[in-house]
Amino acid sequence: MKKSFLSCAVLSAALASGAVQADQHFSVDSLVESGYAQLHLGTADLGLDDNATVLTGVVGSNLDNVREGLAVEADLTMTLMDAESEFFGTSFEASYTKLGGYAVYNYPLVDVTEGLSIFGRGGLAYTSLDIESASDSSIDLAFGLGAKYEIRDQIKLTGQYDTYESIDVFSIGAEYSF
Repeated sequence: MKKSFLSCAVLSAALASGAVQADQHFSVDSLVESGYAQLHLGTADLGLDDNATVLTGVVGSNLDNVREGLAVEADLTMTLMDAESEFFGTSFEASYTKLGGYAVYNYPLVDVTEGLSIFGRGGLAYTSLDIESASDSSIDLAFGLGAKYEIRDQIKLTGQYDTYESIDVFSIGAEYSF
């Protein structure tokens, strides 16, 4: 499990660094200056009778100096309330943890509403799923779609749908830009 986690982290960093190094003016300071953090509360469909409630933290950086609308993100999702199911009178619970690294493309919809944008993201996710006494972990492709709406300078509302390892997550949250 530790080896898979480390592999996912290294691969995610490699994907992100390739896009960032495409610009000769890259610096750690520019990543922080164009950085943001998000917090999402959502529901995850684990294929059981009941969905899990999840909390996701995201850190990211806009790479507008590489290409307008491009960003990189890393996120950590954890189960707050386990999914539950009953099978022949026996009840069981499931929870999961996910660490992901993504390339993100934001597209502003200024013709529709000022401050509204949609985005798509793709990357790799390390997922650890625990059902009662059994557990499974894997590294898979992960995809997501969503929208952001700027309500104040540096603050946006977000809504998104992500899918990976047969898990579908819908979440809403907020973003703070540094």
